Amino acid sequence: IYPFSFMEILSLENLELKKHRSAYEIGRIKNLARSYVEKGGFPDIVLGHASPSTFFRDYLDLIIYRDIIERYGIKNRHALEFTIKAVLSSFTKTFSVNKTYNTLKSIGAKVSKKTLYNFQKILEDIGFAIFLKRIDQSQRKTELTLPKAYLVDNGIFRFTEYKLDMGKLLENAVLQELCKRGLEPNRQIFYWKDNTNKEVDFIIQHEKETKQLIQVTYASDQNEIEKREIESITKASDKLNCNNLTIITWDYEDQKRYKNKTIKFTPFWKWAANSQL
Repeated sequence: IYPFSFMEILSLENLELKKHRSAYEIGRIKNLARSYVEKGGFPDIVLGHASPSTFFRDYLDLIIYRDIIERYGIKNRHALEFTIKAVLSSFTKTFSVNKTYNTLKSIGAKVSKKTLYNFQKILEDIGFAIFLKRIDQSQRKTELTLPKAYLVDNGIFRFTEYKLDMGKLLENAVLQELCKRGLEPNRQIFYWKDNTNKEVDFIIQHEKETKQLIQVTYASDQNEIEKREIESITKASDKLNCNNLTIITWDYEDQKRYKNKTIKFTPFWKWAANSQL
């Protein structure tokens, strides 16, 4: 059972894309967007059939642990559980197998790096996590970069870590929406970062040509958008030779010129409700 996309949720509520919406409809869409970002899109959660905390506890205990351990014949349950916790604590940040290995080694756990890399691949194969690579000058260099860890659904982080970090949840929701639009991580979606730590959340490519740069920020007003977000996307624009620049916000919409570049600011609820944006 896969999570709903935001457009599927709107369809359930008879709020499909229209050119003109009433203020009441827009209010409903914004409320649905907040619920989607905070709780995720699993059908049982969206339809109110299950308590989120119970659902996601069972999801981890029964589906993930049992499915992985039984299907893949995993013997080292402790190392698997530790790896999953490490992925959760790295949510929207870089995830390092080496760091996980060194931590396990420091507490006396016996596990090889090869096993941990295998766990990482399994978590991706079963659709639990996405490990997004940093775009570099060549495919080989890109493959060697440290990935950022994302999850198949926001509820996994929200109700296992019990943290309401809207910035992280919004970023993860944008990646999930991109995937549901048919874009493939590490083939068509990457992140960008330079040696001064300027970073852009998502780089969209098609046939190795950069088509769009997307930055995500939980902002409802122009004053809430940090200068580094704008400086990062414009610098990446120069490096990757792409002028299609979008900053997805919570509820701020505008179009601005910055250093001879046009940046489109689009609210998440509007972007996620329109696959053309």
